[in-house]
Amino acid sequence: MMKVVECKVNQIGLTVEEYERFKQLKYYLNRTISPNDAKFYKKELDLLVAKGRRRLIEERIGMIS
Repeated sequence: MMKVVECKVNQIGLTVEEYERFKQLKYYLNRTISPNDAKFYKKELDLLVAKGRRRLIEERIGMIS
């Protein structure tokens, strides 16, 4: 039986899977030509970063409490 372990691999606070998605989106953003595609990838990156930062803040609040 395989156990899924959530660990942070960076300072943004993303899980391994989220970080892989982050790298993939950055790659696509760097290679995109269309402004609409660039906006989409940028929005997705911003959402991932916000999710990771929110997770870090929640953990820090939990440590203080």
